[in-house]
Amino acid sequence: MKKNISEINICSFLFEITVICSFLFLVFMYGYNAFIYNIFHDEVEHMQASWLIGQGMLPFRDFFEHHHPLLWYITTLFLGDSIDFSVFFGGRIATLLTLFVNGFWIYAISYLLTTQKWTSFFSVFFYLISYITVTEFAIFRPDHMMICMVLGGLFYLLKYLISKVRVYLVISFLFFFLSFCFLQKVILFFFPLGLLCLILLFNKKIVFKDVLFACILPTLLTVLYIVYLYFTHSLKDYFELNWLLNNAWFRNYEMYLPLSWRLYLWGGLLATFVMCFKENNFVRRFFFILVLLYFCILFYMPRPYRWYYLGIVPFLAISWSFFIQEYILKIKKFCWIVFFIVGYFLIDIFLSFPNPSWRGYGEGYERSLTYVLSTMEPQDQLVSFTDSFFVPFHKPVSYYWFALQRGALWDNTLFNRAPLPDLNQIVLKQKPRFVRKGITYNRQYTDNQDRTSIMYEPDMEILERYYQQTICPFVYELKEEYRNMTIYTDKMIRNN
Repeated sequence: MKKNISEINICSFLFEITVICSFLFLVFMYGYNAFIYNIFHDEVEHMQASWLIGQGMLPFRDFFEHHHPLLWYITTLFLGDSIDFSVFFGGRIATLLTLFVNGFWIYAISYLLTTQKWTSFFSVFFYLISYITVTEFAIFRPDHMMICMVLGGLFYLLKYLISKVRVYLVISFLFFFLSFCFLQKVILFFFPLGLLCLILLFNKKIVFKDVLFACILPTLLTVLYIVYLYFTHSLKDYFELNWLLNNAWFRNYEMYLPLSWRLYLWGGLLATFVMCFKENNFVRRFFFILVLLYFCILFYMPRPYRWYYLGIVPFLAISWSFFIQEYILKIKKFCWIVFFIVGYFLIDIFLSFPNPSWRGYGEGYERSLTYVLSTMEPQDQLVSFTDSFFVPFHKPVSYYWFALQRGALWDNTLFNRAPLPDLNQIVLKQKPRFVRKGITYNRQYTDNQDRTSIMYEPDMEILERYYQQTICPFVYELKEEYRNMTIYTDKMIRNN
């Protein structure tokens, strides 16, 4: 008996040393790789939206967008009149800090449920070895801030369920409201959360007066924002772009995901399922049932891109940690399985870290972006014939300034909000400073790989007459003799 206990202790000790060393290396790799990955086009989109707001324009009404705007308004405070590539590093720092705050929330939730420091630390470790976390952690986008607010709200909700202290529920609802302000996608989490809270309210596990009190501030802020949208003539645009358009836009296809992520995903689901039925503690069972229901809703909805899984990763990490600690490490003959599981994920992650191929469009995109930003003036304009080349800090030549391959087409089809731009005519008449040569394919009804129908393609006769190629492939600059003839429009055309 003593020998068996000793073998288990040795196994646990070796496992803990492996995890701690790997964790320290992961933290270093996350910090280092945040600044070497190429810029992703979503980052440029959000920087551009923030800059346009700083120029006095309103999202939805004055320029095309389909996300909730809190990230842009916060970013605007730090941008000013910037027209410099270095701001992207600021976005990377903000995202990296959010990653570590998410790690703090994961630790706090785990500790609240177990009061065990090692299990809580192991939850954070499993969060960091997820393929989705590794491939998406550095990109400046609202998903990370949304998740940060969700985790904070869930932590205080669990504290409320344990202590019944009203202020915890108030803080929880405020966090959830802020998560919604960052990204409407969080509503997928709110569905199972709301259902479970209604059940708890019916069973008097939640005090009705506390719920009413906690709803006051989010309701007041929501009403104020709706009033603001109404008086700025943006309410109809907001509703159509953020809800109706997104529902039509995203097709039911999915990017390729490696075996390591599928094992992480389904293993986490299995762990969650086991914990739901084996758990006797009321708060812990509430947590794991919430995760299970969220998982089901997430898989019911389209998941066209891998970052759609970002919201479920923290919960799967906690499920993995609890299951391994409570059901595997305590059994001698299963103890070494943990080394295999963790080792497999670690090897896959360490092999993936040096590869920047996930990040945007490679060094050529980043080099072109740097050149254009260092050359253009704030009043200069740019036309891109490829949907994958965005340049921030300039006024677009059309209401539809990105997503011309699908989103703009759907919005024009459904709502006729603005005319689709004729890019060749814009180049001919307005003479923008730069033109990015390329092809945009019509993918309104297909996936991202379809190249059967061309939406935009440059007229090479116009391009060669008025433009000259720069040091960057596919980037053309207006010839010197035509620059004084450039016509700039202060407002973008849209249907009224």
